[in-house]
Amino acid sequence: MKDIKDLFAVMYRWRVRDAADRLIVKEVMRGKAGIDVPEGSINFKGRTIALSGVGQAAKSQIFIKKRALLEEIAARLPHRKISDIR
Repeated sequence: MKDIKDLFAVMYRWRVRDAADRLIVKEVMRGKAGIDVPEGSINFKGRTIALSGVGQAAKSQIFIKKRALLEEIAARLPHRKISDIR
């Protein structure tokens, strides 16, 4: 039987990995689209990156460069299968 400590360790690793993935997405967006997105507004929902609290101009810029962004994110995050940015 597993201990509660093991469960919390798994949850902690997921949280750390999500934070690292958010940082990578932020770097890619800054490098490819020139947009500085706060880490707190980047959420992973299935195969989609959901951006909350981002202005319409930034979303338009992301839409224009979506293919290049998705290719770079896929190369840097092979364990996540991202297919869309919204």
